[in-house]
Amino acid sequence: ENLEKWWQEFLLSGIGANNEKTVDSLSELIFKINSEIYSFNEESQTKSATTLSLIVIYGNSYYIAHVGDSRVYAFVGAENKVYQLTTDHSTNIIKERDGQKYIQSALTDGLGHKKSIKCDLSFGLLNESVTAFLVCSDGIYKKQNDQKIAEIMGVIAGHDDKDGTSLKDETYDYSFSDVKGKKVIVR
Repeated sequence: ENLEKWWQEFLLSGIGANNEKTVDSLSELIFKINSEIYSFNEESQTKSATTLSLIVIYGNSYYIAHVGDSRVYAFVGAENKVYQLTTDHSTNIIKERDGQKYIQSALTDGLGHKKSIKCDLSFGLLNESVTAFLVCSDGIYKKQNDQKIAEIMGVIAGHDDKDGTSLKDETYDYSFSDVKGKKVIVR
């Protein structure tokens, strides 16, 4: 609901015409959402958190808001490479079970995790080299390396309009090794 309201205000107010105002507006939204989740956790005496990786494309600019360990990638078709645009808010911890040590990833930040969070906000200009963006959870990037993700993005990017001007909203099903049934959504 907060995001939908923000989007309507964003479009109607012309915030998108000013990069700094857009980033400030996104920041306020993310901190408000965090406060609501945190308050819910406090009232219900629960501990829950969620990640958020959001990309808004408006005009010739893109804006990213990020908390947690989901990721935003840019795919550069000419290089057939993906570039990670976000930094994971996680750390590896050593755990032990049945005498065996193993490494487990743990969030260092997430919405609702604590009263004050670290939210990474950035913006950039769209250019011809970026063919597509991918927003994904750790269920994708922990099972596939960047090269495999780039390969999949290359297939998707090949599904553009006949005149080559834009990608349509489509969902493509792939059978990733060890990640059956995950969907990659390109908008």
